Amino acid sequence: MYKRKRPLPQLLIQAEKHVESWRSFLLAKVYARVDVAIYMLVSSVCSIIGYSSQSLMPRQASTVEMLTRDLLFGLQFALSGLEGQLPPGPFVKALLADSIRDDDRKRSVAALRCMSDYYKVRDAFLTYAWGGYEIETPGSNLIRFLDSPTWIGKRDHAQHIIGQEIKLEQAVSNTSPLALSPRTMIERAIDLPPSLSLDGLTAEQFVSTWIGLVSHFAPAWMMGQSSVAERASILALAQSVGNLSFAEAERFVTLVTYDRQSRLPLNLFLCPLVPLTQSSFVVVAPGFIMGNPLVSAVRLAVHRGSGLDAYAQNLAAHFQGSLKKQFQAPGVTIQTNIPYSNQDDRGDIDFVLYESASNRLLLAEIKGFIFPDTVEEVFRANEALEKGLEQAERVRRWWDDFGSSQWPRC
Repeated sequence: MYKRKRPLPQLLIQAEKHVESWRSFLLAKVYARVDVAIYMLVSSVCSIIGYSSQSLMPRQASTVEMLTRDLLFGLQFALSGLEGQLPPGPFVKALLADSIRDDDRKRSVAALRCMSDYYKVRDAFLTYAWGGYEIETPGSNLIRFLDSPTWIGKRDHAQHIIGQEIKLEQAVSNTSPLALSPRTMIERAIDLPPSLSLDGLTAEQFVSTWIGLVSHFAPAWMMGQSSVAERASILALAQSVGNLSFAEAERFVTLVTYDRQSRLPLNLFLCPLVPLTQSSFVVVAPGFIMGNPLVSAVRLAVHRGSGLDAYAQNLAAHFQGSLKKQFQAPGVTIQTNIPYSNQDDRGDIDFVLYESASNRLLLAEIKGFIFPDTVEEVFRANEALEKGLEQAERVRRWWDDFGSSQWPRC
């Protein structure tokens, strides 16, 4: 049975209320109109990242990357904390020139800086809820989070995954995706099946359109600008750079539009289009530039497409096909999805290979999950891996009972 979050003690409940009140107080001071507040927050982030990129790139690319991650996560929680409905009609950027004062911009930047602290505190609260932290209170106004003994191993694995993701992003940044075709990128990807569908859009179409938008918005990223466009203009641009039909362009725009009121774990590296009004968007160019379209395609297929089970089945079929292609040869028997059962267990073996000349047998179980991006996803990924290892051990024990002399006949 999956573990569930434990309830927060009264001390953390009260602390969480204080933190949320503090966030609401900061964001309420940004600007009274929600569309203008959104624009100011996004434009402030784009300006900081753009000017930093000009001075630090390319020698300190990793510093720019970490700054971008910190600011975009802060921006995400700033946007989700704004209250009010989006107004109808277009957002007219030119009309703001005389109404926005320097003090307004300073409050926007101050709120963003504080949101970086906010999301770290929020992660600490969530980690406690999932059993990763314990707490102590050495003072009346101090809460200290301590590593939980029961989290040993899981925390190490989470750190390993995060470390591998950072190394992967560094490798991708060293080889510009613009130098590779979308098809080549997908063929080199491990966890993105070429046949993956995003409900009306193929993975190759998604990656191709994303790369086209990266080229289009790269100058705005370096200049620290925030582009504002009507939905019709964004759709036309997606059609042009991705060679999409109108329906396909609509699906792409829907996939990469950020919903500040949604509870789905989708951030601005996955959804860099932020609605300003009911018809206008502001583009978070650093999200497109620093985002990985291969990762985005998978996470969006899971959370805004057919779901995790459909993705896992698609991935398993992709791996089975690749393994068949790799090992197929005379004297080699390959079968997939072979059922087994005994008194203690029953299930399927995803991949079975037998080489008659050497009397060698290979059994494989295929597990597919998205790389974790939240505290809960880290925990669920660890559970999935643990479950997969236990399943592999049961299959091994079941098959060992036959003995190698029985392998050809079985």
